[in-house]
Amino acid sequence: MLSIRTLRQALMEIFCISVLAASPLPAEDSPYCNEEIQLNEKRYLGWNEKVAGKARWLHGIERLQQLVEGKILSGKNVVVAVWDGGAVQANHQDLNLRVFIKDAKGAQLPLNNHSTHVAGTIAGTGRGRTAAEGMAPAAMIWSFDFEHDLAEMKALASSTTPVAVSNHSYGMTCGWSNVCVEGGQVRWIWSGADNSNRDARFGRYGLTSAKFDEIARHAPTWTIVVSAGNSRSPLLDPLNAAKTVPEMVEYSSIAGKYIFDYDGKHYNGICGVNMSMAKHLSNNHLEGGFDSIPEGGATAKNVITVGAMEDPPYAEIFGVDTGQYRPLERKHVRTTNFSSWGPADDGRIKPDVIASGHAMLATAIPERCTTTPCTQNDATDPSDVAGYVQMSGTSMSAPIVSGVVALLNELSRLERGGQNLRSDEAKAALIQTALGPDGVEGPTYSVGWGAIQGNLAGRLLIKGQNGEHLGTVRVRADTPTKLILRRKGLRAPRVTFAWVDEEGGPQNGLDNRNSSLVNDIDMTLRTPVGNPIHPWVLDPTRPSDSATRGTNNRDNVERIDVPENLTSSKEGEWVLHLDGGRLKKGTVVEGALAIWGFELIEQ
Repeated sequence: MLSIRTLRQALMEIFCISVLAASPLPAEDSPYCNEEIQLNEKRYLGWNEKVAGKARWLHGIERLQQLVEGKILSGKNVVVAVWDGGAVQANHQDLNLRVFIKDAKGAQLPLNNHSTHVAGTIAGTGRGRTAAEGMAPAAMIWSFDFEHDLAEMKALASSTTPVAVSNHSYGMTCGWSNVCVEGGQVRWIWSGADNSNRDARFGRYGLTSAKFDEIARHAPTWTIVVSAGNSRSPLLDPLNAAKTVPEMVEYSSIAGKYIFDYDGKHYNGICGVNMSMAKHLSNNHLEGGFDSIPEGGATAKNVITVGAMEDPPYAEIFGVDTGQYRPLERKHVRTTNFSSWGPADDGRIKPDVIASGHAMLATAIPERCTTTPCTQNDATDPSDVAGYVQMSGTSMSAPIVSGVVALLNELSRLERGGQNLRSDEAKAALIQTALGPDGVEGPTYSVGWGAIQGNLAGRLLIKGQNGEHLGTVRVRADTPTKLILRRKGLRAPRVTFAWVDEEGGPQNGLDNRNSSLVNDIDMTLRTPVGNPIHPWVLDPTRPSDSATRGTNNRDNVERIDVPENLTSSKEGEWVLHLDGGRLKKGTVVEGALAIWGFELIEQ
């Protein structure tokens, strides 16, 4: 039978729970946890090894790397900071000489499997396993523990930092969770207020959210990528976990040996303290899981929040005759059963995009170090630097996006005379080119704008492309901005505008619909005959409804897709209006504009 220590470790991997306990009634944000669902208790690769390298193909990474003739993009000289639950293993054969421990604890910071897997997904070379190659295999990694993330990020943002991207595959503990074991009984912990049947912190724009936005505002060329969370997992539902665990092949050593049945008893906030029988809803209570993104970085405005995409059926995405993966299709765009869904409480679209998050193969620390803490100096044997493991979770999806943004930064420097990519440009490019679900127009609160397509995002940066553009535009409070466009290229015309907003005031209460948007800019596209086309909007009170067109007063990113019946209007001038009429007097906002199917004639 598993020891209590080993069981706690396994449960932390399943349930995404930090050993730091939340206070029963947190005044603001609760402690962080890693969002890890580790497959295969042992590190032997099973049936899904054959799809382990899928993300690079499904999201167009291979094609993105080859966009510049005579060069392979690799993220060289791009710094990606990784805040996580411990140190990245710096001497791993896939990461060697490119990892720098920047945390104040230095070499004494214990190695962390989750951190190392995240770093490998971003920047692993695939030296030991080709299928474990990361998105940007020459990028540099700066490793930090997440314990003091905000202070460390603020210090970097206040300096001339070389950090171009940061990855945050962790989040607040909200709703139901568990690493509490008592005599073979797994006790549930409710992280919200015990007198409420819902945890109000799901979807909330909290103090940490505002601080993430403030940091992004002070560092415009630093793109912050955050995982959406795994709160929809049936393993985080007291009423369903008992049915799920005995069926878990990956955790056969746990199945049947520990009782997961929920008898109504649970602890409020801390294991062993405040036993309660109060009734609380499951994390996915709302129409299958809406409003399940924990507050914190994931609900900030100026970050890219990433959900996890379900693996398409292997037979549909892999060509046996060619030995390669086929392009991702719209019918394959959907989330895993654990990926958290939006909206943010104020109605903003979250997640922003999704990326592969199931059975991702990447670097791992020595197995002994997962149960007994090790430092960098404890992992020096040849076998210690060659570990790999498969994990699932939005923790694995976020580093895919971080790696893509690292490649886009390298591409920006090549194509724009050394110019770094702005964070609003990165966000606009990924949303502009995202692949939405089959039969769905516009965004949803489950997949956001859809699955990222790295190669198409990169094309926006290539000079001379046919009807594709990415750049910046200034919007003033006193003078509407008008851009003249003309139809060009074969793509269905689409326009995206994103901007870095000022941090808003932290929200309180349950599902507070007051907008956290400070600088509200409205975008309208007029056809050559003057007909207006408005951006997509969603209704947070009806989260499963399809997007409609209208005025968006919630999001600091807006996208307009020209309806199919108007795409034939190739002659004449189209006018894009960016209205800052609701900005404070004298305010000037510089944002990022991405265009498909048009050329920019006059700005």
